[in-house]
Amino acid sequence: MQQRHKIWIFTIALFLIFNMFIIYRYIKSDDALRPQSSFDFNQLISLRSAAEKNDIQTLRTLQENNNFLPPGFSPNLSQKNLLVTQLIMNLAEMYTHLYKKQTLDRKCSTCAVVMSSGRLVNQSAGMKIDESDCVIRMNNAPVTGYEKDVGRRTDIRVVGNANVKFLQNKSKLLFLYPRGEIIENKRNHTLIIMPWLYNDTVNMTGPEIMIAKNLSNQFSNLEFYIPLKRALMVVEDIFLIETGFQRSKLKTWFTTGWQTMLLSLSICSDIHVYGMTQYELCRKSDPTLYHYYEKNGHKECAYYKKSEINLDTGHLFITEKAVFARWAKRYNNIRFHYPSWNLSSVNDEKKLNSPFIHELDLANLREVKRLKRQDIKKQYKVPTSPIYLMLFTLSCLFILIQMFRVAKSLSQMFDFTSTTW
Repeated sequence: MQQRHKIWIFTIALFLIFNMFIIYRYIKSDDALRPQSSFDFNQLISLRSAAEKNDIQTLRTLQENNNFLPPGFSPNLSQKNLLVTQLIMNLAEMYTHLYKKQTLDRKCSTCAVVMSSGRLVNQSAGMKIDESDCVIRMNNAPVTGYEKDVGRRTDIRVVGNANVKFLQNKSKLLFLYPRGEIIENKRNHTLIIMPWLYNDTVNMTGPEIMIAKNLSNQFSNLEFYIPLKRALMVVEDIFLIETGFQRSKLKTWFTTGWQTMLLSLSICSDIHVYGMTQYELCRKSDPTLYHYYEKNGHKECAYYKKSEINLDTGHLFITEKAVFARWAKRYNNIRFHYPSWNLSSVNDEKKLNSPFIHELDLANLREVKRLKRQDIKKQYKVPTSPIYLMLFTLSCLFILIQMFRVAKSLSQMFDFTSTTW
């Protein structure tokens, strides 16, 4: 009888130990992962998998249908880089006039791409900028009062759709020359290119188009061009191939600088970029203003860093500049001034490296771990059937009773009320 009793105790103990193990693994699998942001992993499409080949293969049809490749570009480009080049070269033709049925047909031998950075202040680059065949500016960056550093001319102004509203507020400042008269010379007509920074469609009745039409009626020297749907797709495809992930599946926006560099490569033979910051300059604290014309605005480097590591909104300034560095080394027709860029460490064949991509890789790693824990959770899931729960409860009660009996036996064996044992 006593032997049978011990077997029962041993069996119940094993049963409980097994259940405790299941519960432990169940709880462990539900540990909270370190939440870096509100990043939506369900929307993430990583093209470092087999899907990447399918997407690139689809894009290659563009290359087969259009064999144009500009002179001066390396004939030894990889298939991937050749495809990107092909897409860039045809991008300008994917912008159409706001009123006329014509695509953008503008070619420039030398282009001065003038950034809005505070790094241009006190550099006296204005005269050199104005010597270029085409001067390209962005958004609502003014020239009046800053001619010595940023020049006077504006041939092309690239304005992100989210920034068109600022044109209306400062139209006289932006579209009148410093002396106050409207320039009627055709050479001084300003082309306004309106790329879309985040939407995948162009709403022809939206506020951006309405503002563009109002400004066209107000200033005869302005011509507005808006992207065709194909242009929106191509810009996304270029970013996808260069970085390895699809921007439209994240919650980030293209910068106006990204769209401007793409357009410049499409229409300019030689590109001189003024005032674009290379990331290395931001490794230390830097007080440079994000915009030269906003004295109390963002500090450039601080804004770059804050935006770069945010996985669910904003711009990817540093990631985009890492791509620009590759283009400068790949095509050899881009020069950076104030500051100049050191491209010696740029490797076009290695995986692109930037703080955002690093954070994205960590996020992917955490997602993999979470999925593994989900598998463990399924594998060691605690049964919830009534019979199992009843047996588990009875087993717990049985063990408690046995523990009580052992405690009682120990108390009888050792008389704690006595001074001797």
